Amino acid sequence: MLLNNGENWEPSDELVIKWKEHYKGKVNVDRELVKMDLWCDANPKKRKTKGGIQSFCQRWLNTAEERGGESTKIQKSQEAEFAAKYRRRSASIRSRPIDESLADVSFLSGEEKIMMQQVYLNRYGFYWDGELKNAI
Repeated sequence: MLLNNGENWEPSDELVIKWKEHYKGKVNVDRELVKMDLWCDANPKKRKTKGGIQSFCQRWLNTAEERGGESTKIQKSQEAEFAAKYRRRSASIRSRPIDESLADVSFLSGEEKIMMQQVYLNRYGFYWDGELKNAI
């Protein structure tokens, strides 16, 4: 997430694990982190400081929990709709949206490919390997 000084901040793995344990079954922490990141990009005048970003994330997750989070059933149906929509597209790189191209692992191999698949699944919920693959 971009901070007000232009630096990029990422929560530590330990912090993300702690959030996932606390909000288990109530909030999709990975999806909310992507939303926070997009919000920071879209609101440069409201970006947080290095000292305030963690409390911003905590407030965001608390609000998501208060709003009921995302039902696992609803989330899975949304992911299925997303996957069906993008699987109908041609495999041509020009016909794919930019986010699919950014999550392309088809040119990798071995451990590096496996690692990047997991990174994209955790961050975006999908990766591209000749066709769209997601965590359903």
